[in-house]
Amino acid sequence: MALDLSWGAPFTEDDLADRPDDGHRYELVDGMLLVTPAPTLRHQTCVLALGMLLRAALGNEHRVVIAPFDARLSASTVLQPDVLVARTNDVTDTRLEGAPVLAVEVLSASTRLTDLGTKRLVFEEAGVPAYRLGARALRGARTGDGRRGVRGRAPLSRDRRAGPAHRGLTRRTAAPVTRSEARSDRARSASSNG
Repeated sequence: MALDLSWGAPFTEDDLADRPDDGHRYELVDGMLLVTPAPTLRHQTCVLALGMLLRAALGNEHRVVIAPFDARLSASTVLQPDVLVARTNDVTDTRLEGAPVLAVEVLSASTRLTDLGTKRLVFEEAGVPAYRLGARALRGARTGDGRRGVRGRAPLSRDRRAGPAHRGLTRRTAAPVTRSEARSDRARSASSNG
């Protein structure tokens, strides 16, 4: 099945209902279609481990969901972060209605620019309290109680205080990626692919 691409009209969430089941990720940002390739095993292993750590750290008032799962921010903006945390009451069987409490993207070569730019800005505009990026998020990090896991404290906005919607999450989420870590990941990826 292929998407019916009409000239001149922005895409809407209704157009996503016809997306093919081909392993690609289909997202909308202000009516523009973003299509990214299927993630690698390494990427998905990191996403799954992070999701499991977050699930173990949170109570029943939050749901942890890994991609592909739609976060509907508006009729023209539907994103699928690698990992999202949302209030249990906001999640349906098919999607999250509104902004997540936490959105996490595990950086990869094919999504790096979108994750660092477009998606970060869209989540910020939607009022997402915390957005995290990680390349080697699970390497040697520990949770606040000393267990192996992921860590980091920088919420999406400049206000570094944890608001009531995401209190307790900021100390257990992916650490920000430094430039040297990103270069190391790119070099390692290039050597394993070449």
